[in-house]
Amino acid sequence: MTTLTNLAAEYVSLSEAARILGVSRQHIRTLTVDGKIEAIRPWPHTTLVRRSDVEAWKRGERPAPTHKTAVRGYLLGRTEASSVAEISPELAFDLCYAFITDRRETWDQEDRTAWATGMAEQLLGEQR
Repeated sequence: MTTLTNLAAEYVSLSEAARILGVSRQHIRTLTVDGKIEAIRPWPHTTLVRRSDVEAWKRGERPAPTHKTAVRGYLLGRTEASSVAEISPELAFDLCYAFITDRRETWDQEDRTAWATGMAEQLLGEQR
């Protein structure tokens, strides 16, 4: 069971994340919206980010995006489709691959291919 103590140990506020990284709170919010740092909203008007993700950013590492909304937006923003269901599996894979390549320069081709395949399947599976 998740408790307040567990949340405090694992997550930090947007303001704390901004302080750790030396950036603005708005920049942290943008990173969460773009899916570059995963966020949770445990209560209304409260957004928290995983402390380990913030520390990884500070070390120059970029955790893999897991925010399907950001990937979905990326796909729809690069096509004329109104939903992911209208995108072919091949195009969905290509766009997912481009998405992760833009964000994870350190991943090799095999890792990028595996991530893109899984994400495309998840997004298409939700829509069909």
